[in-house]
Amino acid sequence: MSSPLATDASLGAVAGATLALSQRLKGETARVHDMLDQLVMSTKPFDSRDNYGRFVLTQYLFQRDIESLYDDARLQAMIPDLPSRPRLAAAALDLQDLGVVVPDAADAPAAARLAMQEGLGGVYVTVGSKLGGG
Repeated sequence: MSSPLATDASLGAVAGATLALSQRLKGETARVHDMLDQLVMSTKPFDSRDNYGRFVLTQYLFQRDIESLYDDARLQAMIPDLPSRPRLAAAALDLQDLGVVVPDAADAPAAARLAMQEGLGGVYVTVGSKLGGG
């Protein structure tokens, strides 16, 4: 039986490793993130309802394409609350509210075939988009 102190120390080590990893990902993807942000904003997603519908559709397609990552045991080992983070259903509801046809989710590529690093990158992107990249 392990002591509570060992458990707390282990959790602290995991939290520290996660923070270091997120800082590394942020630094190493900053240039690409800025380019993507400029591309998205060039479409003026908040200027009209139609533009916003296209923006939400893009978000839905991205969420659809990475949905299987939330069930990936390798990623769950690194991010224990990962199963609570999917956003595909919420994006589908947003599309319905906007009167935009929701594409068939069955057309999603098999994200499960991604290498660990690619899967982690996909999760990092979606979490960052939810938080505003902060």
